[in-house]
Amino acid sequence: MKRRASRRRVLGVGTTICKVRSAARYLLPAFGLVGSSCAEQGPVPSSVARSVPLSEAFHLLGTVELEQDSTDLISGLDELVERQGGGFVIADALRPRIRSYGEDGQLEAAFGRFGTDDPWTFQVIGGLAETATGRIVLADGDRDRLVYLTPDLSPDTIIEVPGSPYDVFSFGTDLILWMWTAPINEAESQGLPIFHRWAENRLLWSQYPYPYPSDEYPYWVSFADFFAVTAGDSVFVANSLEYPVAVYDRAGDSVGSLGTPSSSFRSIPRLELGALMNRPLDEFIASFDLLGRLDLVDNTYLVVTRAYLDPDKPYPPFRWLHSHVEVYDRHTGDKLYEDVPLPEGAQVLGGGRHLYILLNRNDPPWRIAKLSVQEP
Repeated sequence: MKRRASRRRVLGVGTTICKVRSAARYLLPAFGLVGSSCAEQGPVPSSVARSVPLSEAFHLLGTVELEQDSTDLISGLDELVERQGGGFVIADALRPRIRSYGEDGQLEAAFGRFGTDDPWTFQVIGGLAETATGRIVLADGDRDRLVYLTPDLSPDTIIEVPGSPYDVFSFGTDLILWMWTAPINEAESQGLPIFHRWAENRLLWSQYPYPYPSDEYPYWVSFADFFAVTAGDSVFVANSLEYPVAVYDRAGDSVGSLGTPSSSFRSIPRLELGALMNRPLDEFIASFDLLGRLDLVDNTYLVVTRAYLDPDKPYPPFRWLHSHVEVYDRHTGDKLYEDVPLPEGAQVLGGGRHLYILLNRNDPPWRIAKLSVQEP
């Protein structure tokens, strides 16, 4: 999870032709789809979350296998942004590079390379979004800027911003930036806001103060990550270490919160300085869960992904693997599903009209499942 690792660092511590594959060939074995028992269970009140298999919480629409350029191989997949006109843009997990694909997974364009001298190069691409006009915008926290590309991923415009942006989200004609506007130690001590609404090259408001000052939470700064999704006039913001999800309106005013952890969610304890001196770090980290990401599906369903430490990499920068998803109705706040297990080796990539899940995060061929939420 390249982008997540980069944020934790800032916080301190031969061509394959793509085809739409049949569900029977790839998804039935991967998801264990042997038939749904929803009809047998009868109706369940919407206020009662159900813990069910993935096949009962989501409807499989198909899978897509990504085309690869043999001269520009994918190192791994990190973030998927569904495009308004169809298809999607995906960030490479290890390289500062993004690629655009059609609905069927056909490779259309690619952009990005490592560098520091050329203005169109990057060390890390922190986040990406599609604007209301179809342009692609990239967050570059290393050089305090937003980089805009044309819809076909050609260089367009570079805009300096008053801070270090590490993610970006489309919000109507504006953007929401996850951005530091002060040195990290100052943000930790003063709790400066880290989410900002950006419009017409200026900040309209700033919200969600950084919740873990280092003098109170000496270890949490190494594990904290931050997420946002937008829907209509609402912005949903969360951090990786705890519920609930905060909700803000278009003006930046707090309008409440959403979400509660399931009984199986293992929250990180608050630790005093020195608490880990005689305790193996990997054992401690493996003892708690995180929120891995937030996604919005069909403009209605907020999908919260849970994550755990990769046992093959129990040292900084940590790598977190996705284990379960939980689904909320963002209009009512009801939790519809909880503790829905993901297939082993799967990774949630993004939302939009559908939820996109990478079936094997480690090795090609890169196959992505496209899912829709089933009403309970």
